[in-house]
Order: sequence, then structure tokens, then C-alpha cells
Amino acid sequence: MKNILLTLSLIANIALTVFYFIRFNASEPSLSTNSMEKNDSFPDYEITSMKNFKAVYLNKNDSLYKDLWSEAFENEPEQAFLIACSYYYVKKDTAILKDIKVSIEQLEHAYKRRIMIDYDSLQ
Repeated sequence: MKNILLTLSLIANIALTVFYFIRFNASEPSLSTNSMEKNDSFPDYEITSMKNFKAVYLNKNDSLYKDLWSEAFENEPEQAFLIACSYYYVKKDTAILKDIKVSIEQLEHAYKRRIMIDYDSLQ
């Protein structure tokens, strides 16, 4: 009698464990879906993402450039300077020189050093 109860208890526990894992995996979203939802819900302010790189440098999207430059200016001054310089190289728009100057001023303030840029050769 003890062996029958032990066997039934063991089979019931295994069945409940399998049922739990099947149900848990079905209700849990996959990692790829979760990462896609994350990318859609939060704006991506990295120039290194391929989507932003193509939009800024290949399609010359000025509004996205401004958003990326502003975000980098607040958090990563070196990145902001590089974004502004590279976008000026692509676009050749003198309005971008203002962003370069502001970035240089921020870097000079942060590093307490003078940064030498020849603005005449840029124009």
C-alpha cells in the first residue's frame, strides 16, 4: 500500500511540475519580443545604432541629428563634438558650425584646456 501511494504521489508531482513549466513558458514573452517592445517604447538616442546612422548620415535627417546631438551634448560631450563634426562633413551646412563651437566650449570647460580648431578652413 505504501508503494502505491508513493508512486501516485511521485507521478502527481511530476505531472504538476510539467504542467507548471508548460504554463509558465507559454505566458512568458520571448526575449526577442521583449527587446522589440523595449526599442519601440523608448526612443533610441545612439548614433551608433544602424537605424539612426542611416537616417542622419545617409538620409541627412536634420531633426534626428538635432535630437541625437542634444542628447549627446547633455550626457557625452565628446560624442556630441564628433557627431557635429561628422554631420558638418556630410552636410557642409554652416549652421552646424554653431553646434561645433558650442561642443568645443563645453569640452574646453570640462577639460580645462584650449582646443584649437581652424574655423576658416571649415567655411
